[in-house]
Amino acid sequence: MMTTKCNAIATLTSLLRPTLLGIFVATCHGGPSTTLGEEPTAVQTIANGTTMCIVKLDLARLTLPDDESLKPLQRVLDDVRQAVGDQTLTIAVDLPYRPTDNVIRVMAKTRDIQQEQLSQWLQRYSAGLFIEQPIAQGEWTTVGVRAQPWREKKESTQISSRVLPVEIEPWQLALADPTDAPLQVAVVPPSYLRRAFEELAPELPAALGGGSSQVLTQGIQWLRLSYDPSTLKGSLLVQSDSAPTAAALAKHVPLMLRGLIDQWGPKTESPQTTLITRAGLLQPQQQSSQLFLLLENTDATHLVFSLLKLTAQSSEARISTNQSSSKLKQLALSIHNYVDAHNCFPPDAAARGEDGRSGLSWRVHILPYIGEIQLYQQFKFDEPWDSPHNIKLLNQMPAAYAPVPMISESTAVQAFHTMYAAPVGEQTICGGEKPVGYQTITDGTSNTVMIVELAPEHAIPWTSPEEYRYDPKNPAAKLYSRDGQTLTAYADGSARSVRIDNTPEEWNSAFTMNGGEIVNMK
Repeated sequence: MMTTKCNAIATLTSLLRPTLLGIFVATCHGGPSTTLGEEPTAVQTIANGTTMCIVKLDLARLTLPDDESLKPLQRVLDDVRQAVGDQTLTIAVDLPYRPTDNVIRVMAKTRDIQQEQLSQWLQRYSAGLFIEQPIAQGEWTTVGVRAQPWREKKESTQISSRVLPVEIEPWQLALADPTDAPLQVAVVPPSYLRRAFEELAPELPAALGGGSSQVLTQGIQWLRLSYDPSTLKGSLLVQSDSAPTAAALAKHVPLMLRGLIDQWGPKTESPQTTLITRAGLLQPQQQSSQLFLLLENTDATHLVFSLLKLTAQSSEARISTNQSSSKLKQLALSIHNYVDAHNCFPPDAAARGEDGRSGLSWRVHILPYIGEIQLYQQFKFDEPWDSPHNIKLLNQMPAAYAPVPMISESTAVQAFHTMYAAPVGEQTICGGEKPVGYQTITDGTSNTVMIVELAPEHAIPWTSPEEYRYDPKNPAAKLYSRDGQTLTAYADGSARSVRIDNTPEEWNSAFTMNGGEIVNMK
Protein backbone atom coordinates (compact mmCIF):
# COMPACT_ATOMS: atom_id res chain seq x y z
CA MET A 1 0.00 0.00 0.00
CA MET A 2 2.76 2.45 0.95
CA THR A 3 4.71 1.66 -2.23
CA THR A 4 1.66 2.29 -4.39
CA LYS A 5 0.99 5.60 -2.64
CA CYS A 6 4.59 6.67 -3.18
CA ASN A 7 4.27 5.78 -6.84
CA ALA A 8 1.11 7.85 -7.08
CA ILE A 9 2.86 10.82 -5.50
CA ALA A 10 5.74 10.49 -7.92
CA THR A 11 3.51 10.39 -10.97
CA LEU A 12 1.45 13.29 -9.57
CA THR A 13 4.34 15.55 -10.54
CA SER A 14 3.92 14.78 -14.20
CA LEU A 15 0.13 15.00 -13.99
CA LEU A 16 -0.10 18.38 -12.27
CA ARG A 17 2.90 20.10 -13.79
CA PRO A 18 1.40 20.58 -17.27
CA THR A 19 -1.86 21.70 -15.65
CA LEU A 20 -0.20 24.34 -13.51
CA LEU A 21 2.27 25.58 -16.09
CA GLY A 22 0.04 26.06 -19.09
CA ILE A 23 -2.58 23.35 -19.51
CA PHE A 24 -2.00 23.05 -23.23
CA VAL A 25 -0.20 19.78 -23.76
CA ALA A 26 -2.00 16.86 -25.29
CA THR A 27 -5.38 16.12 -23.71
CA CYS A 28 -5.45 19.08 -21.29
CA HIS A 29 -5.97 17.71 -17.76
CA GLY A 30 -7.56 20.12 -15.21
CA GLY A 31 -11.07 21.62 -14.36
CA PRO A 32 -13.71 24.08 -13.06
CA SER A 33 -15.98 24.32 -10.01
CA THR A 34 -19.65 24.29 -9.16
CA THR A 35 -20.23 28.05 -9.38
CA LEU A 36 -19.47 28.06 -13.07
CA GLY A 37 -21.94 25.28 -13.65
CA GLU A 38 -24.72 27.05 -11.78
CA GLU A 39 -24.76 30.28 -13.81
CA PRO A 40 -25.28 30.26 -17.62
CA THR A 41 -23.80 33.74 -17.82
CA ALA A 42 -20.60 32.45 -16.23
CA VAL A 43 -20.36 29.68 -18.84
CA GLN A 44 -20.79 32.23 -21.61
CA THR A 45 -18.13 34.40 -20.00
CA ILE A 46 -15.46 31.72 -20.07
CA ALA A 47 -16.43 29.43 -22.96
CA ASN A 48 -16.69 30.17 -26.66
CA GLY A 49 -17.42 28.01 -29.67
CA THR A 50 -13.83 26.77 -29.85
CA THR A 51 -13.38 25.94 -26.16
CA MET A 52 -12.31 22.35 -25.59
CA CYS A 53 -11.33 22.29 -21.94
CA ILE A 54 -11.96 24.39 -18.83
CA VAL A 55 -9.74 24.02 -15.80
CA LYS A 56 -10.31 25.32 -12.32
CA LEU A 57 -7.71 25.50 -9.57
CA ASP A 58 -8.96 26.45 -6.11
CA LEU A 59 -5.71 27.93 -4.82
CA ALA A 60 -7.08 28.36 -1.29
CA ARG A 61 -7.62 24.60 -0.91
CA LEU A 62 -5.16 23.12 -3.39
CA THR A 63 -2.41 21.49 -1.34
CA LEU A 64 0.23 19.03 -2.43
CA PRO A 65 1.58 16.06 -0.47
CA ASP A 66 4.81 16.71 1.38
CA ASP A 67 7.08 14.97 -1.09
CA GLU A 68 10.46 16.04 -2.46
CA SER A 69 9.47 15.29 -6.06
CA LEU A 70 6.65 17.84 -5.81
CA LYS A 71 8.82 20.76 -4.65
CA PRO A 72 9.03 22.28 -8.19
CA LEU A 73 5.24 22.22 -8.39
CA GLN A 74 4.97 23.83 -4.99
CA ARG A 75 7.17 26.70 -6.19
CA VAL A 76 4.87 27.18 -9.19
CA LEU A 77 1.84 27.30 -6.90
CA ASP A 78 3.57 29.83 -4.67
CA ASP A 79 4.35 32.01 -7.70
CA VAL A 80 0.79 32.01 -8.98
CA ARG A 81 -0.60 32.71 -5.51
CA GLN A 82 1.55 35.83 -5.39
CA ALA A 83 -0.05 36.89 -8.67
CA VAL A 84 -3.71 36.15 -7.97
CA GLY A 85 -3.96 35.40 -4.25
CA ASP A 86 -5.81 32.48 -2.69
CA GLN A 87 -8.67 32.62 -5.16
CA THR A 88 -9.87 30.26 -7.87
CA LEU A 89 -7.91 30.41 -11.12
CA THR A 90 -9.89 29.49 -14.23
CA ILE A 91 -8.20 28.40 -17.44
CA ALA A 92 -9.86 27.82 -20.79
CA VAL A 93 -8.13 25.86 -23.54
CA ASP A 94 -9.36 26.65 -27.05
CA LEU A 95 -8.89 25.13 -30.49
CA PRO A 96 -7.94 28.28 -32.46
CA TYR A 97 -10.34 29.23 -35.25
CA ARG A 98 -7.70 31.58 -36.69
CA PRO A 99 -3.89 31.46 -36.37
CA THR A 100 -3.87 34.51 -34.08
CA ASP A 101 -6.68 33.35 -31.79
CA ASN A 102 -5.99 32.45 -28.19
CA VAL A 103 -5.10 28.88 -27.33
CA ILE A 104 -5.30 29.58 -23.60
CA ARG A 105 -7.28 32.14 -21.61
CA VAL A 106 -6.53 32.63 -17.92
CA MET A 107 -9.21 34.27 -15.78
CA ALA A 108 -9.16 35.48 -12.19
CA LYS A 109 -11.14 37.84 -9.98
CA THR A 110 -9.97 41.39 -10.66
CA ARG A 111 -10.02 42.52 -7.04
CA ASP A 112 -7.29 40.10 -5.93
CA ILE A 113 -5.07 40.10 -8.99
CA GLN A 114 -1.59 41.53 -9.47
CA GLN A 115 -1.65 42.00 -13.24
CA GLU A 116 2.09 42.42 -13.73
CA GLN A 117 2.93 39.36 -11.64
CA LEU A 118 0.32 37.27 -13.47
CA SER A 119 1.78 38.26 -16.84
CA GLN A 120 5.29 37.47 -15.61
CA TRP A 121 4.16 34.07 -14.33
CA LEU A 122 2.59 33.22 -17.68
CA GLN A 123 5.62 34.53 -19.58
CA ARG A 124 7.93 32.39 -17.49
CA TYR A 125 6.08 29.21 -18.32
CA SER A 126 4.70 30.11 -21.75
CA ALA A 127 7.08 27.87 -23.76
CA GLY A 128 7.49 30.42 -26.53
CA LEU A 129 3.83 31.48 -26.78
CA PHE A 130 2.70 35.09 -26.92
CA ILE A 131 1.16 36.68 -23.82
CA GLU A 132 -1.41 39.46 -24.18
CA GLN A 133 -1.81 42.32 -21.75
CA PRO A 134 -4.36 41.56 -19.00
CA ILE A 135 -7.85 42.87 -19.74
CA ALA A 136 -10.14 43.76 -16.82
CA GLN A 137 -13.86 43.43 -17.55
CA GLY A 138 -15.99 43.90 -14.48
CA GLU A 139 -15.08 41.40 -11.80
CA TRP A 140 -12.94 39.28 -14.16
CA THR A 141 -9.44 39.87 -15.51
CA THR A 142 -8.45 37.80 -18.54
CA VAL A 143 -5.02 37.12 -20.02
CA GLY A 144 -4.89 35.57 -23.47
CA VAL A 145 -2.10 33.33 -24.74
CA ARG A 146 -1.60 32.92 -28.49
CA ALA A 147 0.59 30.73 -30.68
CA GLN A 148 1.28 33.51 -33.22
CA PRO A 149 1.78 37.28 -32.91
CA TRP A 150 -0.50 39.81 -34.53
CA ARG A 151 0.63 40.51 -38.09
CA GLU A 152 -1.58 43.53 -38.74
CA LYS A 153 -3.95 45.55 -36.56
CA LYS A 154 -5.38 43.63 -33.67
CA GLU A 155 -8.55 41.69 -34.38
CA SER A 156 -11.20 40.71 -31.89
CA THR A 157 -10.23 37.56 -30.00
CA GLN A 158 -13.90 36.66 -29.51
CA ILE A 159 -15.43 34.13 -31.89
CA SER A 160 -18.89 35.20 -33.03
CA SER A 161 -21.65 32.97 -31.65
CA ARG A 162 -23.18 33.03 -35.13
CA VAL A 163 -20.05 31.34 -36.49
CA LEU A 164 -19.46 28.85 -33.67
CA PRO A 165 -22.18 28.93 -31.01
CA VAL A 166 -21.35 28.13 -27.40
CA GLU A 167 -22.83 24.76 -26.41
CA ILE A 168 -24.09 25.93 -23.04
CA GLU A 169 -25.98 22.84 -21.81
CA PRO A 170 -23.11 20.31 -22.00
CA TRP A 171 -20.77 22.84 -20.40
CA GLN A 172 -23.21 23.40 -17.54
CA LEU A 173 -23.48 19.66 -16.96
CA ALA A 174 -19.73 19.10 -17.19
CA LEU A 175 -19.02 21.98 -14.81
CA ALA A 176 -21.64 21.07 -12.18
CA ASP A 177 -19.28 19.08 -9.98
CA PRO A 178 -20.91 17.98 -6.70
CA THR A 179 -17.56 17.04 -5.14
CA ASP A 180 -16.22 20.63 -5.24
CA ALA A 181 -12.67 19.24 -5.54
CA PRO A 182 -9.82 21.80 -5.54
CA LEU A 183 -8.63 20.62 -8.96
CA GLN A 184 -11.35 20.13 -11.55
CA VAL A 185 -11.53 19.59 -15.30
CA ALA A 186 -14.34 19.79 -17.80
CA VAL A 187 -13.82 18.68 -21.39
CA VAL A 188 -16.54 19.23 -24.00
CA PRO A 189 -15.43 18.37 -27.55
CA PRO A 190 -17.31 20.82 -29.81
CA SER A 191 -19.95 19.14 -31.97
CA TYR A 192 -18.35 20.44 -35.16
CA LEU A 193 -15.09 18.78 -34.12
CA ARG A 194 -16.80 15.44 -33.49
CA ARG A 195 -18.52 15.59 -36.89
CA ALA A 196 -15.28 16.47 -38.66
CA PHE A 197 -13.47 13.65 -36.88
CA GLU A 198 -16.08 11.11 -37.99
CA GLU A 199 -15.87 12.29 -41.60
CA LEU A 200 -12.08 12.50 -41.81
CA ALA A 201 -11.30 9.44 -39.68
CA PRO A 202 -14.21 6.97 -39.80
CA GLU A 203 -11.85 4.29 -38.47
CA LEU A 204 -9.66 4.86 -35.42
CA PRO A 205 -5.90 4.33 -35.77
CA ALA A 206 -4.28 1.45 -33.95
CA ALA A 207 -2.93 3.88 -31.34
CA LEU A 208 -6.55 4.52 -30.27
CA GLY A 209 -7.58 0.88 -30.32
CA GLY A 210 -8.93 0.70 -33.89
CA GLY A 211 -12.57 0.26 -34.88
CA SER A 212 -15.21 2.89 -35.63
CA SER A 213 -14.43 6.43 -34.53
CA GLN A 214 -18.02 6.76 -33.30
CA VAL A 215 -17.02 4.91 -30.15
CA LEU A 216 -15.26 8.17 -29.18
CA THR A 217 -17.23 10.85 -31.02
CA GLN A 218 -20.55 9.55 -29.69
CA GLY A 219 -19.11 7.97 -26.56
CA ILE A 220 -17.61 11.20 -25.19
CA GLN A 221 -20.13 14.04 -25.20
CA TRP A 222 -18.35 15.55 -22.23
CA LEU A 223 -16.21 14.42 -19.33
CA ARG A 224 -15.40 15.69 -15.87
CA LEU A 225 -12.29 14.95 -13.81
CA SER A 226 -12.25 15.90 -10.13
CA TYR A 227 -9.17 15.47 -8.01
CA ASP A 228 -7.77 16.33 -4.59
CA PRO A 229 -3.95 16.05 -4.61
CA SER A 230 -3.75 16.13 -0.81
CA THR A 231 -5.66 12.84 -0.52
CA LEU A 232 -4.72 11.33 -3.90
CA LYS A 233 -8.41 10.73 -4.54
CA GLY A 234 -10.75 11.77 -7.30
CA SER A 235 -13.27 10.67 -9.89
CA LEU A 236 -13.81 10.63 -13.64
CA LEU A 237 -17.26 10.93 -15.23
CA VAL A 238 -17.90 10.46 -18.96
CA GLN A 239 -21.22 11.29 -20.60
CA SER A 240 -22.14 9.32 -23.74
CA ASP A 241 -25.06 9.96 -26.09
CA SER A 242 -26.80 6.68 -25.15
CA ALA A 243 -26.49 3.63 -22.91
CA PRO A 244 -25.35 1.31 -25.76
CA THR A 245 -22.68 3.83 -26.73
CA ALA A 246 -21.49 4.05 -23.13
CA ALA A 247 -21.23 0.25 -22.99
CA ALA A 248 -19.23 0.21 -26.23
CA LEU A 249 -16.88 2.88 -24.87
CA ALA A 250 -16.35 0.91 -21.65
CA LYS A 251 -15.35 -2.16 -23.69
CA HIS A 252 -13.06 -0.04 -25.86
CA VAL A 253 -11.14 1.62 -23.01
CA PRO A 254 -8.64 -1.27 -22.44
CA LEU A 255 -7.95 -1.48 -26.20
CA MET A 256 -7.36 2.26 -26.39
CA LEU A 257 -5.08 2.24 -23.37
CA ARG A 258 -2.95 -0.54 -24.82
CA GLY A 259 -2.70 1.34 -28.11
CA LEU A 260 -1.78 4.62 -26.42
CA ILE A 261 0.83 3.02 -24.20
CA ASP A 262 2.41 1.26 -27.18
CA GLN A 263 2.40 4.49 -29.22
CA TRP A 264 3.40 7.04 -26.59
CA GLY A 265 5.10 5.04 -23.89
CA PRO A 266 8.79 4.28 -23.50
CA LYS A 267 10.05 1.50 -25.75
CA THR A 268 12.79 0.09 -23.54
CA GLU A 269 11.55 0.48 -19.97
CA SER A 270 9.58 -2.12 -18.05
CA PRO A 271 6.78 0.23 -16.88
CA GLN A 272 5.26 -0.01 -20.38
CA THR A 273 4.76 -3.77 -20.10
CA THR A 274 3.48 -3.37 -16.55
CA LEU A 275 0.90 -0.80 -17.57
CA ILE A 276 -0.29 -2.88 -20.52
CA THR A 277 -0.90 -5.92 -18.34
CA ARG A 278 -2.64 -3.80 -15.70
CA ALA A 279 -4.86 -1.83 -18.10
CA GLY A 280 -7.72 -4.14 -17.17
CA LEU A 281 -7.83 -2.46 -13.76
CA LEU A 282 -9.64 0.45 -15.39
CA GLN A 283 -13.20 -0.85 -15.28
CA PRO A 284 -15.59 2.12 -15.11
CA GLN A 285 -19.07 1.60 -13.72
CA GLN A 286 -21.91 2.23 -16.15
CA GLN A 287 -25.04 4.06 -15.11
CA SER A 288 -27.31 4.42 -18.13
CA SER A 289 -25.46 6.72 -20.58
CA GLN A 290 -22.66 7.60 -18.15
CA LEU A 291 -19.39 5.94 -17.19
CA PHE A 292 -17.97 6.58 -13.75
CA LEU A 293 -14.50 5.76 -12.43
CA LEU A 294 -13.75 6.28 -8.75
CA LEU A 295 -10.05 7.01 -8.22
CA GLU A 296 -9.85 5.75 -4.65
CA ASN A 297 -8.56 2.25 -5.34
CA THR A 298 -4.82 2.80 -5.08
CA ASP A 299 -3.94 0.44 -7.93
CA ALA A 300 -6.40 2.05 -10.34
CA THR A 301 -5.34 5.53 -9.27
CA HIS A 302 -1.68 4.74 -9.86
CA LEU A 303 -2.50 3.30 -13.28
CA VAL A 304 -4.42 6.44 -14.30
CA PHE A 305 -1.57 8.66 -13.12
CA SER A 306 0.96 6.57 -14.99
CA LEU A 307 -1.06 6.81 -18.21
CA LEU A 308 -1.45 10.56 -17.84
CA LYS A 309 2.24 10.84 -17.07
CA LEU A 310 3.24 8.99 -20.24
CA THR A 311 0.84 11.00 -22.38
CA ALA A 312 1.79 14.36 -20.87
CA GLN A 313 5.53 13.76 -21.02
CA SER A 314 5.56 12.48 -24.58
CA SER A 315 3.09 15.07 -25.87
CA GLU A 316 4.92 17.88 -24.12
CA ALA A 317 8.25 16.85 -25.62
CA ARG A 318 6.76 16.55 -29.11
CA ILE A 319 5.04 19.94 -28.94
CA SER A 320 8.18 21.64 -27.66
CA THR A 321 10.34 19.88 -30.26
CA ASN A 322 8.07 20.83 -33.16
CA GLN A 323 7.89 24.47 -32.10
CA SER A 324 11.63 24.77 -31.56
CA SER A 325 12.44 22.93 -34.80
CA SER A 326 10.30 25.43 -36.73
CA LYS A 327 12.20 28.30 -35.14
CA LEU A 328 15.56 26.76 -35.99
CA LYS A 329 14.50 26.36 -39.62
CA GLN A 330 13.43 30.02 -39.68
CA LEU A 331 16.77 31.14 -38.23
CA ALA A 332 18.74 28.94 -40.62
CA LEU A 333 16.83 30.37 -43.59
CA SER A 334 17.43 33.92 -42.34
CA ILE A 335 21.16 33.23 -42.06
CA HIS A 336 21.19 31.89 -45.61
CA ASN A 337 19.49 35.07 -46.80
CA TYR A 338 22.17 37.05 -44.96
CA VAL A 339 24.89 35.02 -46.68
CA ASP A 340 23.30 35.66 -50.08
CA ALA A 341 23.43 39.41 -49.40
CA HIS A 342 26.85 39.61 -47.70
CA ASN A 343 28.71 36.62 -49.19
CA CYS A 344 29.57 35.37 -45.71
CA PHE A 345 28.00 34.19 -42.48
CA PRO A 346 27.25 36.91 -39.91
CA PRO A 347 28.90 39.13 -38.95
CA ASP A 348 30.56 40.44 -42.12
CA ALA A 349 33.85 42.35 -42.15
CA ALA A 350 32.15 45.76 -41.96
CA ALA A 351 30.50 44.81 -38.65
CA ARG A 352 33.75 43.69 -36.99
CA GLY A 353 36.15 45.75 -34.92
CA GLU A 354 39.93 45.90 -35.11
CA ASP A 355 40.17 42.60 -33.25
CA GLY A 356 38.04 40.95 -35.93
CA ARG A 357 35.06 40.51 -33.64
CA SER A 358 31.66 42.12 -33.26
CA GLY A 359 30.23 43.47 -30.04
CA LEU A 360 26.81 42.14 -31.01
CA SER A 361 25.55 38.63 -31.69
CA TRP A 362 24.76 37.23 -35.12
CA ARG A 363 21.18 37.29 -33.87
CA VAL A 364 21.29 41.09 -34.09
CA HIS A 365 22.94 41.10 -37.51
CA ILE A 366 20.20 38.97 -39.09
CA LEU A 367 17.32 41.04 -37.70
CA PRO A 368 16.39 42.46 -41.14
CA TYR A 369 15.98 38.89 -42.40
CA ILE A 370 13.49 37.90 -39.69
CA GLY A 371 11.29 40.96 -40.30
CA GLU A 372 12.83 43.20 -37.62
CA ILE A 373 14.40 45.99 -39.70
CA GLN A 374 13.16 48.76 -37.40
CA LEU A 375 14.71 47.11 -34.35
CA TYR A 376 17.92 46.53 -36.30
CA GLN A 377 18.19 50.23 -37.13
CA GLN A 378 18.11 51.17 -33.44
CA PHE A 379 21.39 49.41 -32.60
CA LYS A 380 24.77 51.13 -32.52
CA PHE A 381 27.09 48.60 -34.15
CA ASP A 382 30.27 50.35 -33.03
CA GLU A 383 29.30 49.71 -29.41
CA PRO A 384 29.14 46.43 -27.43
CA TRP A 385 25.85 44.72 -26.66
CA ASP A 386 25.83 45.99 -23.06
CA SER A 387 26.69 49.63 -23.79
CA PRO A 388 24.34 52.20 -22.21
CA HIS A 389 22.54 52.53 -25.55
CA ASN A 390 22.39 48.92 -26.75
CA ILE A 391 21.45 47.43 -23.40
CA LYS A 392 18.15 49.33 -23.56
CA LEU A 393 17.18 47.20 -26.56
CA LEU A 394 17.65 43.90 -24.73
CA ASN A 395 14.00 43.83 -23.64
CA GLN A 396 12.83 43.90 -27.28
CA MET A 397 13.76 40.29 -28.01
CA PRO A 398 12.00 39.09 -31.19
CA ALA A 399 9.68 36.11 -30.99
CA ALA A 400 12.05 34.16 -33.25
CA TYR A 401 14.54 33.93 -30.37
CA ALA A 402 12.00 33.12 -27.65
CA PRO A 403 12.96 29.81 -26.03
CA VAL A 404 10.67 26.81 -26.24
CA PRO A 405 11.60 24.53 -23.34
CA MET A 406 9.13 21.93 -22.15
CA ILE A 407 6.68 23.62 -19.80
CA SER A 408 7.46 21.02 -17.13
CA GLU A 409 11.05 22.27 -17.04
CA SER A 410 11.95 23.10 -13.44
CA THR A 411 14.51 25.74 -14.50
CA ALA A 412 12.98 28.84 -16.08
CA VAL A 413 14.79 30.81 -18.77
CA GLN A 414 15.82 34.28 -17.65
CA ALA A 415 13.99 37.18 -19.24
CA PHE A 416 15.31 38.26 -22.66
CA HIS A 417 17.63 35.27 -22.84
CA THR A 418 17.64 32.79 -25.70
CA MET A 419 18.51 29.12 -25.94
CA TYR A 420 19.59 29.40 -29.60
CA ALA A 421 23.34 29.86 -29.89
CA ALA A 422 26.18 29.09 -32.27
CA PRO A 423 28.86 26.59 -31.21
CA VAL A 424 32.20 28.36 -30.85
CA GLY A 425 35.55 26.57 -30.91
CA GLU A 426 38.40 25.70 -33.23
CA GLN A 427 37.29 25.68 -36.88
CA THR A 428 33.64 26.53 -36.20
CA ILE A 429 31.53 28.78 -38.42
CA CYS A 430 31.04 31.33 -35.64
CA GLY A 431 33.60 32.82 -33.27
CA GLY A 432 36.57 33.34 -35.56
CA GLU A 433 38.29 36.62 -36.39
CA LYS A 434 37.47 36.47 -40.10
CA PRO A 435 34.16 36.08 -41.92
CA VAL A 436 33.30 32.58 -43.14
CA GLY A 437 31.84 31.83 -46.57
CA TYR A 438 30.46 28.64 -48.06
CA GLN A 439 33.83 27.90 -49.65
CA THR A 440 35.38 27.59 -46.18
CA ILE A 441 33.02 24.80 -45.13
CA THR A 442 34.93 21.99 -46.78
CA ASP A 443 33.33 19.33 -44.57
CA GLY A 444 30.04 20.15 -46.31
CA THR A 445 27.15 22.31 -45.14
CA SER A 446 25.04 19.21 -44.46
CA ASN A 447 27.72 17.96 -42.04
CA THR A 448 28.35 21.19 -40.10
CA VAL A 449 26.23 22.35 -37.16
CA MET A 450 25.46 26.07 -37.25
CA ILE A 451 23.06 26.54 -34.28
CA VAL A 452 22.41 24.50 -31.14
CA GLU A 453 19.76 24.72 -28.43
CA LEU A 454 21.14 25.35 -24.96
CA ALA A 455 19.65 24.07 -21.72
CA PRO A 456 17.49 26.72 -19.95
CA GLU A 457 20.07 27.33 -17.23
CA HIS A 458 22.69 28.12 -19.87
CA ALA A 459 20.59 30.53 -21.95
CA ILE A 460 22.34 33.78 -22.92
CA PRO A 461 21.21 37.39 -23.50
CA TRP A 462 19.96 37.43 -27.07
CA THR A 463 22.11 40.42 -28.13
CA SER A 464 25.31 39.11 -26.52
CA PRO A 465 28.07 37.63 -28.73
CA GLU A 466 28.79 35.13 -25.94
CA GLU A 467 27.43 32.06 -27.85
CA TYR A 468 28.22 28.45 -26.87
CA ARG A 469 31.95 28.02 -26.25
CA TYR A 470 31.93 24.28 -25.79
CA ASP A 471 34.39 21.97 -24.08
CA PRO A 472 35.86 19.56 -26.69
CA LYS A 473 36.03 16.87 -24.00
CA ASN A 474 32.29 17.18 -23.36
CA PRO A 475 30.84 19.24 -26.22
CA ALA A 476 27.19 18.42 -25.49
CA ALA A 477 27.36 19.26 -21.78
CA LYS A 478 25.20 22.40 -21.93
CA LEU A 479 22.79 21.37 -24.68
CA TYR A 480 19.07 20.92 -24.09
CA SER A 481 17.75 17.37 -24.03
CA ARG A 482 14.19 16.23 -24.75
CA ASP A 483 13.88 12.50 -24.22
CA GLY A 484 17.58 12.06 -24.99
CA GLN A 485 17.43 14.12 -28.19
CA THR A 486 18.63 17.66 -28.88
CA LEU A 487 17.86 20.01 -31.76
CA THR A 488 20.46 21.43 -34.12
CA ALA A 489 20.45 23.58 -37.25
CA TYR A 490 22.97 22.73 -39.96
CA ALA A 491 24.69 25.05 -42.41
CA ASP A 492 22.57 23.63 -45.24
CA GLY A 493 19.49 25.15 -43.59
CA SER A 494 18.06 21.94 -42.13
CA ALA A 495 16.93 21.42 -38.54
CA ARG A 496 17.61 17.97 -37.09
CA SER A 497 16.98 16.14 -33.87
CA VAL A 498 20.06 14.14 -32.87
CA ARG A 499 20.97 12.02 -29.90
CA ILE A 500 22.61 14.00 -27.17
CA ASP A 501 24.71 10.97 -26.20
CA ASN A 502 26.68 11.02 -29.45
CA THR A 503 30.37 10.66 -28.61
CA PRO A 504 32.55 13.76 -28.06
CA GLU A 505 34.39 12.85 -31.27
CA GLU A 506 31.12 12.88 -33.23
CA TRP A 507 30.04 16.20 -31.73
CA ASN A 508 33.41 17.80 -32.39
CA SER A 509 33.36 16.62 -36.00
CA ALA A 510 29.86 18.07 -36.45
CA PHE A 511 30.83 21.43 -34.94
CA THR A 512 33.93 21.93 -37.10
CA MET A 513 33.55 23.14 -40.69
CA ASN A 514 36.84 22.00 -42.19
CA GLY A 515 38.34 19.36 -39.93
CA GLY A 516 38.16 16.64 -42.56
CA GLU A 517 36.46 14.17 -40.21
CA ILE A 518 33.78 11.70 -41.21
CA VAL A 519 30.58 12.93 -39.57
CA ASN A 520 28.30 10.17 -38.31
CA MET A 521 25.79 11.80 -35.98
CA LYS A 522 22.94 9.59 -34.81
